[in-house]
Amino acid sequence: MAARPAREVVAALEAALRSAGAIEPYFTEHRARFVHDLGVVGSLAADGPILEMGTYPGYFAWCLRRSGYDATGIDLDPARTAGFDAAHGVRTVRCAVEREPLPVESGSCAVVVMSEVLEHLRVDPLHALTEAARVLRPGGALLLQTPNAYSAGNI
Repeated sequence: MAARPAREVVAALEAALRSAGAIEPYFTEHRARFVHDLGVVGSLAADGPILEMGTYPGYFAWCLRRSGYDATGIDLDPARTAGFDAAHGVRTVRCAVEREPLPVESGSCAVVVMSEVLEHLRVDPLHALTEAARVLRPGGALLLQTPNAYSAGNI
């Protein structure tokens, strides 16, 4: 898939947030990660559905869709992003990823993204990982990242 350049997509998100007066520290702190992660997804030759688990506040799902990917966000409370989703064409579905099956067919996703989510899972993170594996198609990829708790910014 020929996706739009990651920097261009993230710059468009920033412009949309600025025009809405909605720039916040979360975006500015994670801007570089969004660019990086879009590049990783592009390198995975993701030519099928992408599932982002733990999508709140919806920015990365927006970037994926704006890049031309068929992306769906999964969140415990999609109402938190309903306004943003409606305004920007983001699709977010409710699921308690530690207790419920993902609302996606087995073997249907090219990529599952869990970026800075795993460290928030306290009930049954293995269930969430097992479900991610279930929905990945053969040859699909899991993009899993956690923050470095010992980085200089966190000390």
